[in-house]
Amino acid sequence: ISAFPEERGTPEREAAYQETLADALQAIRTCRHPTVAAIRGWCMGGGAGIATMCDFRVAGPDARIGIPARSLGLFYQHAELDPILQSVGYWVACELLIEGRVFTGEEAERKGLVSRLVPDEQVFAEALALARRICEGAPLANRFHKRALQALRGPLPIGPAERAEAAAFAATEDFRQAVAAFREGRKPVFRGR
Repeated sequence: ISAFPEERGTPEREAAYQETLADALQAIRTCRHPTVAAIRGWCMGGGAGIATMCDFRVAGPDARIGIPARSLGLFYQHAELDPILQSVGYWVACELLIEGRVFTGEEAERKGLVSRLVPDEQVFAEALALARRICEGAPLANRFHKRALQALRGPLPIGPAERAEAAAFAATEDFRQAVAAFREGRKPVFRGR
């Protein structure tokens, strides 16, 4: 966040960043092979975004999962919101994005954000075991089912207009205020501009 003024923060830099980020996240989501996220400890913002793109999410009770975009005045693109909405539904997506809730691993599992909860010290072993079980199955069947399940969701609105809308936060006073507040160690004051 402290590097935002140099790396992001203008509509042009944000558009380029969002295009790269959106493409990377969609590469995870549309990977023809099933993907597994192992979540142990803090999984916030971009880390949570990456995890939500995965087909399976394994976490421990001590995990903390959240998306603090509201605290920074950031906008997530439609295609980044879709897996969250598909996993947890509208009300829980609002808790994450609008209220800024941070869920424990147990809460995340109850709400559908995590597909499997195991003891913290077993997260990586279970994620690896899950990946191995997937690999034991017929790859063509796995690929077909992943593609078919995603197709049933319908097409995603990820055109130029949606990308431009999502990058518009970079030109807001609220975003500049939030970044300055972060760098200065104070709470931002949002004005809706």
